[in-house]
Amino acid sequence: MNDEMNTPSPEGRRKSFYAPSRLEDSRLIIQNRLLNGFDADIYAGVFAGVPGPLAVLDVGCGTGDMILPKLSGYSNVTFLGIDRSAQQIQTAQAKPLPEGYSFACLDVEAEDFEAQLQKAMEARHISQFNVISLSMILLHLTDPLRVLKLLRATLSKGGRIIVRDIDDGLNFAAPDPTGCFARLFRMGLEDEFAGNRFTGRNVYSWLTLAGFQNVELRRQGLSTAGLNPEQKEAYYDMSFVLLLRLAADEASRHPECLSLQRDLEWAHTCGSEIHDRFMAKDFITSLGFMSFTATVE
Repeated sequence: MNDEMNTPSPEGRRKSFYAPSRLEDSRLIIQNRLLNGFDADIYAGVFAGVPGPLAVLDVGCGTGDMILPKLSGYSNVTFLGIDRSAQQIQTAQAKPLPEGYSFACLDVEAEDFEAQLQKAMEARHISQFNVISLSMILLHLTDPLRVLKLLRATLSKGGRIIVRDIDDGLNFAAPDPTGCFARLFRMGLEDEFAGNRFTGRNVYSWLTLAGFQNVELRRQGLSTAGLNPEQKEAYYDMSFVLLLRLAADEASRHPECLSLQRDLEWAHTCGSEIHDRFMAKDFITSLGFMSFTATVE
């Protein structure tokens, strides 16, 4: 594997890069479709383990498509989804929602986030949450530890947090005799809106330092093993088609960067070959998604 895949992101990657766009929305829809099966049992176990009513905070909720289906079988739920994108929140609020479900436009990195979250909780008569979910959020934050500490203060005793993030150091594709998939993975790291794609390796430490207990890595690696052809096509769209679209967007923003232009030209030239290799029966790839849980004692 390329040595770059095992190297932490450069300093510049640590700032928050999230920028809502139609392309990002498309990527998230496909990503959620696959990831919902990745750790659905983990969410179900956490929800089922809460005695009494569920009070759930979803941080970086987007349009709610990731977590709302996971809550559909539960009654007596108070739910608050927060996201920094006003557009995503408007879309979420337009959905037919059960009583007790709401959304708010809040930025976890804002200086007054703690006060704004408390205000939102008071308006909804929420004293504390017993479940907090963060899916693919920490990689976009400037100071993930600070955010986790603030969120911990809103969890009740016995409450649980679920964190899903990614570490591209765990990505692999085989067989890859010409190194084309390693090159595609490298191209993904060059997207200025990708965030810190090596965040996953730090989540355990951050949760521990933020004061959570019983920190567990519950799942690691979303692979194509066992997928049917339709599922593999969806996986291909999520991982490589969208990657190429993002690369094209990046190249258009930086026409002066010759390496980006060369990578994009190469990818278009080899597109059919890459797809055929991906769909071959003997091929497997895995992306470094990771799911953690922790508690407040």
